[in-house]
Amino acid sequence: MNNLYLYHPKEISFCGHSGSGKTTLISSIINRLNSKYRIGYIKHDAHKFQMDKPGKDTYKARKSGADTIFISNDSEYALLGNGSIPNEAIKKVFQDFDFLIVEGHKKTPLPKILMLDKQEHIPILLESINTERLLGFCGRENFIGHEVLKRFPKGYDHLKSLPYFQRDDLENISKF
Repeated sequence: MNNLYLYHPKEISFCGHSGSGKTTLISSIINRLNSKYRIGYIKHDAHKFQMDKPGKDTYKARKSGADTIFISNDSEYALLGNGSIPNEAIKKVFQDFDFLIVEGHKKTPLPKILMLDKQEHIPILLESINTERLLGFCGRENFIGHEVLKRFPKGYDHLKSLPYFQRDDLENISKF
């Protein structure tokens, strides 16, 4: 198995500011492709999140000090833990999937599409993400405006030629 990927040989991240349409686009892509492919999804949440409900057994176990919680029934499962999980463990979870969509992880060297809520944010976004494997841009407009291209930070000119997708162009985004 090739280990030159972070989680899966066919992985792509959609990253950008909150409200840029990441979740809506990802959900639409998954809905469009899930009849043909087994799709994995990873959400990187930069904020503190909580999946178990106060008063329930898993919540009580976590609050009592269990480092990792696993809950399952005949049709669903969840794993909750403290600390970080090794990438090798995540690779094992998703190894039998056709591909993996990641939401977030803007600072990791994942292949990614940068979601734009407003084009004027592009210069700020470029300096806040890992652009090493940036594959393209996606936004509300049909193209990146000339004025925005002129404001790309120094050292980022090579990104001006990357593909740009209009956010509702599910067919071309899915093919890409």
